[in-house]
Amino acid sequence: MPLGPSPDSPSGTIIGAALQLSVYLLGAYRGTLIGISATTISAGNIVYASTVTAGQLADLSLAGAGNYWIVGRALTAVAAGQEFSYVPCFPVLVAQASMALSTNATGQ
Repeated sequence: MPLGPSPDSPSGTIIGAALQLSVYLLGAYRGTLIGISATTISAGNIVYASTVTAGQLADLSLAGAGNYWIVGRALTAVAAGQEFSYVPCFPVLVAQASMALSTNATGQ
């Protein structure tokens, strides 16, 4: 389960033998956060923790079948690899089924 983004640099602070990082806990942080997009994201769409690119977020509407950790809703549209604003939520694991499209009214 994703905990949330960190405002600290990846190096963090070493205390004893442990690496200490601040974390904005998802669902407990009030306000908006900045994320990095793993895919194109449309404004208003639900975002999840990318299963391909660690530390980045992706648009759930573009995901195929699978299990995804929902972490918020995008406030701005963005291309892949760019910073964007999102409203965080408590992480929620969802199972998404594939969405097969039929070519005619009989489903064939």
